[in-house]
Formats: sequence, C-alpha cells, structure tokens
Amino acid sequence: MENTFLLVVIAVALSSCSQKVYFTKDTKEKLESKGVDLKKIQFYNSEAIILLREVKDEEIKVAEGKVRFENGRNVEEIIIKPKTPGMFAEANTSDALMIRFEKGANKFLPFVAAKSNTGNGSNYLLGYLDRVNSSGSRMAIVNYDDKKYSIVYGSNAALLIDKSILVKEEHKSRVAEGVKVK
Repeated sequence: MENTFLLVVIAVALSSCSQKVYFTKDTKEKLESKGVDLKKIQFYNSEAIILLREVKDEEIKVAEGKVRFENGRNVEEIIIKPKTPGMFAEANTSDALMIRFEKGANKFLPFVAAKSNTGNGSNYLLGYLDRVNSSGSRMAIVNYDDKKYSIVYGSNAALLIDKSILVKEEHKSRVAEGVKVK
C-alpha cells in the first residue's frame, strides 16, 4: 500500500514537471513581486516560428541560417521549432520581453503582452512590425540579428514556461532544540 502511494506521488510529480503554461502579464508581475529574476526562467515558444529574408549576392557567404535559391532569388530561412528553449535577454519597453532562442548578440525576438478580455491576464505573443509590401499585402516583419525578416509562420506564437515555476512555494523550517529543566 505504501509503495503504491509512493509511485502515485512520483508519477504526479513527474507529469507536472513537463507541463507548460502560457506566460502572462499577471504571471510576470507575480514572479517579479517574489523577486524572481526573469533571466533564471526557462521560456519556450508555443508554436514553430519561421523567419525568411532575401539575401543579396554579397551577403551569401555570411548568412548564418539556411540559404536557398527560391523563385530566382536567394533567401535565408531561420526555423525555431515549437517548444524551443529560450532565455530572457532584455526588456526594451515595459511590456516587451526580448527572448533569445540561439546565441548571438542581437539574435532575439520581441514578445509583447497582448490585450486580454478574459481577465486571466494577457499572454506574451510574438511582436512584429506590420508593413505593406510592393504587392499591397500585409507582412509581419521582425528585426532579428540586425536584419529585417518576414515572419512566414508563427506570428501568433506565445511564450510558455514550466508550470512547476508557478507552484513552487517558499518553505521555511527549523528544528526546535527543546528546553531542559535545570
């Protein structure tokens, strides 16, 4: 009976460690009020993010992503798979968090707290610059590694964190030494 209970506790603990939850503005405020440094939190993206930019001929040798020839032009593609670990790099405004998914000085993406009508807090979503291209269609553009990339996929990607961060409690304990009669 005791072994069964222990196995159930271990199974629940292991399953709760792997669960991810959305990182919201309320979550950020709660963690900051407890003195948690955002640089110590492991972030993840909720869905794949694919960035694409046209590469000029003179840039081909220095492009760091995949470079391929597409429709008569060279393009560089950066793929950030779903649930890729990321870390907090900096905050450029009070609401934007710059998250790094790969090493490099300027290789981070902005995540901005979205407006929420549900009262559950606002998720941090991938932030981008909207721009109209030459054909008149709207494109989501992001600055990454000091270059402008189109967001081909993942413009609705949100930040996730491990659920275990939220359920950790501070637990102080001490052992009473006892009092002897003299």
